This record gives sequence, structure tokens and C-alpha cells, in this order.
Amino acid sequence: MLRSVVTVVVVAVVSGVSAADLDWWKIGPVYQIYPASFRDSNGDGWGDLNGITHMADYLQDIGVGAIWLSPIYPSPMRDNGYDASTYTDVNPKFGTLADAEKLIKAYHDRGIKVILDFVPNHTSNESQWFIDSVNSAHGKADWYVWKQPKGYEGDDKSKPIPPNNWRSTFGGSAWKYVEARQQFYYHMFGDYQPDLNYDNPEVLEAMKGAIRFWLEKGIDGFRMDAVPYLKEINYDKNEPPTCSDESDYNCLDHIYTMNLQGTHDVLNAFDEVLREQKFVVNGVRAMWVEAYNNITELMTYYGNVSSPFNFQYISYLNKNSNAAVFQKLTTDYMNALKGRWPNWVVGNHDNSRVGTRMGSDLIDTMTILTQLLPGTSITYYGEELGMTDTLIQPGQRQDWASNPPRDPERTPMQWNSSTNAGFSNSSHLYLPVNPNYFEVNVATESKAPSHLDLYKKVVKLHKEHVGTSQDKFDTATYQDWVFAFQRPGLLVVSNLNNIETTMSIDQLKLPTTPDSLTVELASLNANITEGTSIKSNTNITLTPRSTIVFNTNSAATFGVSTMLIPMVCCLRYLWN
Repeated sequence: MLRSVVTVVVVAVVSGVSAADLDWWKIGPVYQIYPASFRDSNGDGWGDLNGITHMADYLQDIGVGAIWLSPIYPSPMRDNGYDASTYTDVNPKFGTLADAEKLIKAYHDRGIKVILDFVPNHTSNESQWFIDSVNSAHGKADWYVWKQPKGYEGDDKSKPIPPNNWRSTFGGSAWKYVEARQQFYYHMFGDYQPDLNYDNPEVLEAMKGAIRFWLEKGIDGFRMDAVPYLKEINYDKNEPPTCSDESDYNCLDHIYTMNLQGTHDVLNAFDEVLREQKFVVNGVRAMWVEAYNNITELMTYYGNVSSPFNFQYISYLNKNSNAAVFQKLTTDYMNALKGRWPNWVVGNHDNSRVGTRMGSDLIDTMTILTQLLPGTSITYYGEELGMTDTLIQPGQRQDWASNPPRDPERTPMQWNSSTNAGFSNSSHLYLPVNPNYFEVNVATESKAPSHLDLYKKVVKLHKEHVGTSQDKFDTATYQDWVFAFQRPGLLVVSNLNNIETTMSIDQLKLPTTPDSLTVELASLNANITEGTSIKSNTNITLTPRSTIVFNTNSAATFGVSTMLIPMVCCLRYLWN
């Protein structure tokens, strides 16, 4: 009788890469700091650079890979710094250039990169550049977009008519008349934010010079503001209406003012500066792009060192979104990437905080999703604590550029339960602290369990698995409210409903499901213990608005994905 015995050896094969082998901007998380609101070091009620420097140990402790500073340039602050008067200095409210250099060094000493917000589309109307342009002085006559009136109206034909019907995103015409020049200037945003003229090569060179200035100071990258609006064409043409109210910005098809090829040319020129040899000696520089676009258009903003922020979640999710919505937003974006590096944003200075928008019971779920979905996660300051929007009384308003104002999501960071949440010792803060700071603050949440404790655990897990971001990725839903995704080594299951759901993992019908899984971590409201083992065919109860992260590796958890490959080690033939 022929009898064969096959001995199978299981070999782990690396299909991902170590996080240490990735460019820094791919690892993250990137932590956005709104300077006025982070920490006040001099008691004037405004956050400042020294305050940010003093908190470097905290950001290192929670695992941040890079900080992104919202604008710190000199500015009249009519749009909270997004109206720069010059690009090569620091607003005295925030400190000095020496303070900026000290900040950069402090974070670099802790292995944390520093990204600076850059506003290339426009300046303040108080910029010396614009003042010179108004007066056609010092060669800057054409540094901004100036156009002749289309005509004149009124009884005496003395009222100038704007060149076209283009609208400002802040409301009203995008054109403002200046008597001194007898011309209109173009402003996509506020009339105090005149657009730069990138048809003039001197403007491009000046902006490239400003970028070099900060790179020489040690800045590791930039977040480019309002990029889709950098170029315009056909100033003599109206944009086609898409609905009846042509006075509404959203009722025009922006074919002449948004996402033009010339915009990509400008961005590519910035890209080349970041790749200049003298700036990459100590590592790659990166550029993040703000572009609220559809996914197809968004993909065009990827470049050699540039990545557009993914605003799918921040734009389209709310507390009523079901599993199908989560799945569609996730898979549509992931499928469009085609090898490009993903990122995830759920909060920033222009949008209601995730804890308010999605509900406080989904805070942990959104943290887990953005950290464990493939790619880089972006954290808006205070999200790690579960900070929510603050009620702003009319007399407390700072943001007059937007209606409604964006102040509720910009209030001071909540450090502890002392006066002013430890943000400042001033008796008058530029914005009030949220009254919930007695419970929602760093000091209180440093004691587990808390949103902050979970954030730190999830960031650690993110860094262990970020190297598999380009590997196999699957999503699934169960009934209307359970959303799940699987990547090498991890399965994340979220119950988005406000009632319990009982199910087995097998019911997700993922392409591959291990027989047994271990709970790696879970949201605070999940009512399950880390380390618990379950069988994939056994029912589990998902509590309302909770998320569980399962480890699907049977042997160990590595920062790489593994595949099990059977190999024939030996074959013995035994003859009787």
C-alpha cells in the first residue's frame, strides 16, 4: 500500500512595508493647530507660537507625526489670517520669526514635522503689494487682476458695471471698483482679499520666493489654501447660470474661475521648489492641497509631492448617515486613487466639529475610521478629546468673513479643568472656552478610559498597519446600519444605528474571514473587553453607535500584512 505524508510549513511573507520605510507625510497623523486657539503663553487672550512650542511634549506623547499650523503671517485678521499682508514674517499676535524658528526646532527635536498653511490665491488689501498695485507703483500695476468696467449705468451713466457676472464665494459680486485706477479688481473671497494675477510671471516668482523663505527656516511642507481658484480665463464672459438666482455663487457653472489647467501649472511650479536639491537633503518636503471638488477633479491635484485633502467624509457625512453612505463615500474614493496615497479628514477650521456634526456618541467611531482606513489621517486640534462646537454670542464673534460664522469650531483648546481650561490666564479671551471643559480636557482624559486614551491606542495601531495601505482592502455592510472594512491584519466593524444589532462576522460576507478573531480595541461605548476572542460564525451584540476593531492575524500583529503560503517541506513514500 502506498502511503504519503505531507508536512506543511507555514511561512509569513511580507506584502506591506515598514512605516519606517515610508515618507513621513504618509505616516502621520497630521495634527492641525489653529494658532490663536491652542495655547496662550503671554496672557493676552490669544494663542501664540510659544504656546504651541510649550505643548510639543503632549503632541509627541499622543503620537502626532506632523503639525500643520494655520496662517501665522502678518494680517489685519479680517479672515483670521487667510488675508496675509506679507508672507515672510510672523504676525505679532503670534510672536516673532525667532519664535517660529524655536518652534520648528522643538518639534524637529521630537521627530515631528512642521507644515505651514500658505495662502497663494490672494493677499490682504492692506498688503503693500496691493497698495502699490492700486497706485501702479514699483512695477506692481499688474500683480492683481484688474479689468475695465463693462460699461456705465445710472441716470448720469456714472456707475461702473462689473466686467461680468462672476460671484464671490463670500457673497455678492467678485469685482470691486477702485476710483483711483478707474478699474475693478477681482476677489474670489472677501473684497479685502484681492486675487493675485498669476498671468504675471513676477507674481509666481514672488510666491516661490516666499516658499523658499520658509523652507530655509526648516518648514517641512505646506498646506495650500483655496488652490482651485488660482487662475481665471475669459474675463469678458459670464459664467453660465445653473439655477434662477444668478446672485448666488452656487447658481453659476464656474467654468472660467475654478479648476483650470493654469492652476495646475502654478501648483507644479510650487512643487518644483519643494523638490529643489538643497531642500530635500534632509528628507522629502510635502504639499497638501485644499480643493473641495468631486472625486474625479480631486485626483488631478495629485503631483510629485502634492496630495489633495479628501473631504468626502467632512462634506457628506452627518449623524443620520447609514452604512450604505459610509461605504459609497469610502469605496468611491479608494477606487479612484489608482495607486495614489489616501488621506482622511473629518474636521477643520471651516466646518462644524465632528462631535457636533456626527454626534458625541460617534466620536470614537470617527477616530477609529480615520486612523485605521488606509493612508494618512488628519486630526483637527481637540478632536482627540471629543471637543464640540461652542455657542458664540453676538458680542463674542470674531469671524465676520463667513455667515454663519466659523467661530464655534475654533474655540480654545481644553487643557485642564482650571480657569479658561488652562488655555490662558487672561481675563478676556479672544473666543470663549466651551463650558464642557470641566470634563472634556487633556488632564481629565489622561486617565483611562477616555476619548484621548483611545486616540493614543488607535494612532499606535495606525502606525503598525500604515505600511499595508496599498494592500487588499474590502468593505461590507450588514442590513442598513453596520459598516465594516477589512485590510491585512484588521477588521473594523461599526454599528451606526441608535439601537443594538446582533450578528455574526460571517454575515458580512467578506471575501475572506478567519475562523476566530481577537478584539484589538473598541469605542468606549462598545461594552466589550480588549483581548476577547470570538468565532466568526458566533453572534455578537454591537451596542448603539459603537465600533470594534478585530485583529485577524492568528499569530501576531506586525506593522506588515502577512499571507500564509503552504510549502511542501518533505514527501516520504512508505511502502509496506
